[in-house]
Amino acid sequence: MEPPSSPSSNITAPPDYHETSQRLAKLIAEAMTCRFALLHYDSASKSMIEWCWPVDSDGKKIPLYHLERYRNGHDFKYPCCICADGGGKGAYIEAAVYPWWNEIDKKTDWTARCALDTCGYRVKINVYFQLLSIGTFQYPQRATEQ
Repeated sequence: MEPPSSPSSNITAPPDYHETSQRLAKLIAEAMTCRFALLHYDSASKSMIEWCWPVDSDGKKIPLYHLERYRNGHDFKYPCCICADGGGKGAYIEAAVYPWWNEIDKKTDWTARCALDTCGYRVKINVYFQLLSIGTFQYPQRATEQ
């Protein structure tokens, strides 16, 4: 029988927070600058992937001002922010989506933003609603409770 090893014999290096913060900053920059797809975080691949805009049964995109109502009736989530990093495979932290009056442009901007206001994920989503090439998906309706 071997004697137990001393705690000091198993020295591990601390995590490289600098490397992690650089990786996450790169992901945020990627989401904020992508012009052809609305990107959000995927914890399985630890990368940004395309978020699919919801459509109705006729294939028409759900307007921004109806997203919350659609979300309440369907198995649909807003984009995932980068706070899900480190939460394990399948972790999903839904961003907050809201309208914001832009006083300079005199128009409403719709934003998806980190709900915890922690990771820096922030994307103007109204720009993507206009795109013909954006990925879409008809999400299933939620089961009705009895």
